[in-house]
Amino acid sequence: IVYSSPLDGTVYGRTAPALTGPWSEPAALYDPPADTPYDTNHHAEFDADGGRTIYATYSRPYGDRWFATEFPLIEIRFAE
Repeated sequence: IVYSSPLDGTVYGRTAPALTGPWSEPAALYDPPADTPYDTNHHAEFDADGGRTIYATYSRPYGDRWFATEFPLIEIRFAE
C-alpha cells in the first residue's frame, strides 16, 4: 500500500502477504521537495520491472485559485 501521512510531507509504503496483514512497518518512499502530499494513490496499472518500479500520484495546491490542485506523477524505484 502507498499513502501519505497527514501533515507529514512524506509518501510511505507498507507490504503484507495478504490484505488482512500482517503489515510491515512504514517505509519512506518519496519526500517531495516543497509539497505536502495529500491523497496519494498507487497506480498499479503502470507497475514495471516485476513491481520494482511503481507509479503514484498525489494532490497538491496549484496557483492561487480556491481549491486549485494538480496531481504530479512520481516514479518510485526499489533496489534489487
